[in-house]
Amino acid sequence: MHLEATLAVLGRLSLVLFPQGEDSHPQRHERAEQLRAVLQIDDRHSLRDRLFRNKWFHHDEVLDDEVLDDLPESFQHAQRFTSRERITDADQQTCIRLCLIDDQTVIHAIAGEFNIPSVADDLRELEQRIDRAINTWADRDAAELRISGDDV
Repeated sequence: MHLEATLAVLGRLSLVLFPQGEDSHPQRHERAEQLRAVLQIDDRHSLRDRLFRNKWFHHDEVLDDEVLDDLPESFQHAQRFTSRERITDADQQTCIRLCLIDDQTVIHAIAGEFNIPSVADDLRELEQRIDRAINTWADRDAAELRISGDDV
């Protein structure tokens, strides 16, 4: 449950900072560009990648994907909980999602590995950037708002 909540938050943040269709919608592009500039986030930020989140939430599409016609036959289990030391080649060949409880990682057969503590670190780092942006807002926009140093 916590993983799905985390993925939902990541998806929303990703769409705000890296919206779909940004290149063809000037307003989206401008908004996202301003937010990324204030938060000092570039195009390489981990939030840009939505592959794991999409494959997790759209599991039905993974199963129905025409490119992966043999997926339901080759994968006999949707997911399995195990540990890094107990994972086997058979697990990787028969499970779409392997949840490794010892290092809090999920291995998705198509989307790759997703390490929950690393993502939590990225979210904490983003929270710090947001706090800094909020705390320096008046300083950044003082001239535009006609605020003098005494007012801040």
